[in-house]
Amino acid sequence: MRGRLSPFVEAIFSALEAGVIEMTVPDKPNSRLQNIFAEREIKMSTIDKPERVTQNRVIAHFRHELGYRYLGDWTDRGG
Repeated sequence: MRGRLSPFVEAIFSALEAGVIEMTVPDKPNSRLQNIFAEREIKMSTIDKPERVTQNRVIAHFRHELGYRYLGDWTDRGG
């Protein structure tokens, strides 16, 4: 039980638990070097505008409020 969290933070925890996103430094969740990444490839053509807006908001929150470093969109990255 994590206590009362905002819906945004709950969504992040749920995505982490479901394996949709992962931490780059899982043993140090509060590290200033912490990043998150998605293993699964998401094609932009399948994402509608409201979803992209939400994703941009999540990325901005992680970068500016939580101090994470954004590694960019990896959907076109090989291997």
